[in-house]
Amino acid sequence: MEIVLYTEVKIDIYENVAVIEFNRKNPYNPFGNSLTTEITKALEELIMNDKVQAIILTGGVNKSFSVGGDFNEVIELKGYEDVDVWINNLIELYKMPLKSPKPVISAVDNYAVGIGMQLFLMCDWRIATLRSKIILPELANGLSCTLGAHIVSSIFGISIMQDVVYGCKKIDISDALNIKMVNEIVSPEKLIEDSVKRAQIMSSYPISAFSDTKKVVSNSMIEMLDTASKSTKDACKRAFSSGNPQKFMNKILKNKN
Repeated sequence: MEIVLYTEVKIDIYENVAVIEFNRKNPYNPFGNSLTTEITKALEELIMNDKVQAIILTGGVNKSFSVGGDFNEVIELKGYEDVDVWINNLIELYKMPLKSPKPVISAVDNYAVGIGMQLFLMCDWRIATLRSKIILPELANGLSCTLGAHIVSSIFGISIMQDVVYGCKKIDISDALNIKMVNEIVSPEKLIEDSVKRAQIMSSYPISAFSDTKKVVSNSMIEMLDTASKSTKDACKRAFSSGNPQKFMNKILKNKN
């Protein structure tokens, strides 16, 4: 059964599991303000829905989870209050999977880049396909990666953060599995099916046992996001005031036209 409530996400229900699929016309699912807002609202709604026991976030099969921020929107940031709003919205988005007492699983096909990678790391279980590509390329693009560095180092440690953030290189999917950046690798055609099966397993645990255990980890991650907020805003303001990210984005957008 499909519930049509949004324009940039669609929600399908498989018994007690809700699948939130990012549904932009662009198959790379870049994060604009509307997509960020709709995912946040959809998560909030499904967390409150007693019939839903687990939630899956996905960009869909044969599409990307997300290639990061929508350059057509991000390029307009000037480095002032608009950056505050942008970062606040992203942090609220990242917090929603952490706040959920229900299991939240990310199902990734193709690219999970930048914002997309950071969001999928906020989930309780991460499933990717053999062709998934995971990248945090911010530094190479003239953007600070303070929030990404906080997230990756908090979960995987400083040495992994150095490889991922300073290296700006695509993470091989087998390496991602070895360090548990992803928990499972499946074929693309089984991505949703296997994600639903995993969600049903995790939702079968007594809710208080799962939610109390999750809260211990999630609270520290939420505190980290709140602490990182100001330094991230300051760094992004300096970057956008310099014009370097805009130069990179202009180049990419011109090459697409």
